Amino acid sequence: MKLSQINYDLSKPTEVEIKDPKTNQSFENPAFISLYSIESKQGKTAQLAIFRAIMNLREENKNSEPTEDEIKQVTFKPLATLISGWRGIEDEEGNELEFTPEKAEELISTYDIIYNAVNINTSLMGNFQKK
Repeated sequence: MKLSQINYDLSKPTEVEIKDPKTNQSFENPAFISLYSIESKQGKTAQLAIFRAIMNLREENKNSEPTEDEIKQVTFKPLATLISGWRGIEDEEGNELEFTPEKAEELISTYDIIYNAVNINTSLMGNFQKK
């Protein structure tokens, strides 16, 4: 391994393929999502927003810890800010969805596959090699 291979710029988004979570295979029409690393400026901002939201939940639930679902709900908006774009994501009629921050939040809160792609891949990006 050359040192240049691990010199990855975490401030730029990386395109990640969304794969079938059961088979880890590409879909018939591949889809890609561009994500900022959790180590980027956007990632640090998202981490802080998630931390604050969880602390607020704990204050609201003084006698109990927030549920996993409550925690997941407060992560949608911050995680959506780590999406910088996509390609190959289509509606049911086969029209490519235009990227907007609002659409990103809608997709991440509606489709677990998108949520998981963002949540998992943004934290792993520091392990990716420079292309």
